[in-house]
Amino acid sequence: MTYHIAFVTTGDIEDIATSKRAFGMAGPLTAVGHRVSILLQETPSNRARLALEAPMAEPHWFGALSAGQENRAKRKILKEISPDIVYVGSYGIRNLVCPARPVRARYLVEHSELPSAITNRPITRRVLDFALERLTFGAFDGHVCASVYLAEFVRGKLPEARGGTVHYSPYAHTRSVMRPAGAPRRGGRGDGPKRLLYMGTLAPNYGIFHILDAMTRLRRRMAVELVVLGKGRAFDTAVARATELGLDDVVTFKGYVPEDALPGLLGEADAFVAPIFDTVQDKARCPSKLFMYVAFDRPVVTSDIGEAHQIFGPDYPYYFTPDDVPDMAAKLEVALVERADWTPSWRAADHEWQARVTAFDAWLATAFPGAPAPVSAQPKGA
Repeated sequence: MTYHIAFVTTGDIEDIATSKRAFGMAGPLTAVGHRVSILLQETPSNRARLALEAPMAEPHWFGALSAGQENRAKRKILKEISPDIVYVGSYGIRNLVCPARPVRARYLVEHSELPSAITNRPITRRVLDFALERLTFGAFDGHVCASVYLAEFVRGKLPEARGGTVHYSPYAHTRSVMRPAGAPRRGGRGDGPKRLLYMGTLAPNYGIFHILDAMTRLRRRMAVELVVLGKGRAFDTAVARATELGLDDVVTFKGYVPEDALPGLLGEADAFVAPIFDTVQDKARCPSKLFMYVAFDRPVVTSDIGEAHQIFGPDYPYYFTPDDVPDMAAKLEVALVERADWTPSWRAADHEWQARVTAFDAWLATAFPGAPAPVSAQPKGA
């Protein structure tokens, strides 16, 4: 059975990454016969990403609005297009399409992190996050969880009979976007310094300052440079910190980089770094960078926590002890030195959106057999 699936997103892809799934799944979903709509804020970056990764999807645009206006715009769009499945990318004050449902459909929500566990947020914000998390359990028909931790957490909050309505589906990458030239290039970059790359939000709890501290140690041992991709509230502070540490000549901050420019930058890296901490926040979240890194078959220096464990397993040689800068530096050195002779233990194809859609489609068939009926097929007044 095929459906009309409407993804409800918010914000600009430059600042809010939860729309990545809508863009990534659109192609594989349409390939198996589903119709895909995406509700998107009108921004240049969102338009560019849609054209690059999901040109087959039907976009429905809304402007830069207040939270109340944005919710009203989304509800109006959903009434007009009458999808069979409404997929809410992240439940928040700008995505309040439930529990007062605008159309008769199956409503799915994605859990990509556990906001109430982010300890550096104001307590009032954490209370609101906690309330919204709890509201999702009764307001939605199905739950797509981006980490094993979240899948277990949500199942624990639902009646046992509804356990099948929870689906584990981590992030992924689109092969044609990440590897437009085909298989990743083997071997090192040749002469010159080794290149390390970090991609992600620049925030203290995402590890950028640990990476910079590790670079001060690493550069004393080998010729190395660091390329940093991404924005965040700590961007200016990180740039200043690099200057303070005397790293200006070996660290380059590029800010937000469009998706079509990523293959060239990631393809030139000798190794990637992804700090993960032993916190509920990091156990629960799904770092999308990991699933983009693995497309290039290079060492990923990270920690044995959360979704990293699901990808790399228990015996991965490039795990470092969380919150341990000297150990991070040591593992980075090993990864960069061994790079040319190293073979990955994972299959990049297992972490493509095509694989996620295959599993998602099978879950829909078992969790909601024979339903939802298309709105257009329901009798009037139903």
